[in-house]
Amino acid sequence: SLAGFAGADVGPLLEVFAAERDPTVKLNVLWSLGRLGVPGGRDTLRRFFDPKDPPLVRIAAVQAAGRSTAAAMHAFLEWVLAKGGPEERAEALQSLVCVGARGDACVTAARQALASRHDRLVLVGLLGLCIWDPEAALDEVRRILSAPASTSWFLATHALRYLKTDQSVPLLVRLLAVFRDSE
Repeated sequence: SLAGFAGADVGPLLEVFAAERDPTVKLNVLWSLGRLGVPGGRDTLRRFFDPKDPPLVRIAAVQAAGRSTAAAMHAFLEWVLAKGGPEERAEALQSLVCVGARGDACVTAARQALASRHDRLVLVGLLGLCIWDPEAALDEVRRILSAPASTSWFLATHALRYLKTDQSVPLLVRLLAVFRDSE
């Protein structure tokens, strides 16, 4: 495991591991890289974020960036938001939320996530807005709950628990009434 080495000691090994074809090896390397603070920064992670790799490996690269305390990892996560698939973008957005990232780019990424058909990406977008722009999150929850019943209702009600508003209970009561009327 690389996790026992200092970041400066693993540079030559990263070249070997980046060329590795076995996804299990790559997953273990990426787990260790997150714990090491990602030696080589975002360039290292981009080598592990190959479109030919299984999605699980690309997601592990994003998770490594999210575990790193280096502020430079924000650039990699934002790059993934622009280049990754829905699951990778959801992981990148979640990582930005978890590391306390701020800024217009984060709010924009969260709003773009809401337009997705990918439920996890929508949920993470809603949760990001709960932190970065609570008023916009509440507006989005209202919009979702006023639409016909769908799985999006579950996502919206989950986001409600993170909003500190006195409007959560009335929205849930109204939602419950709709369910009762539909029976």
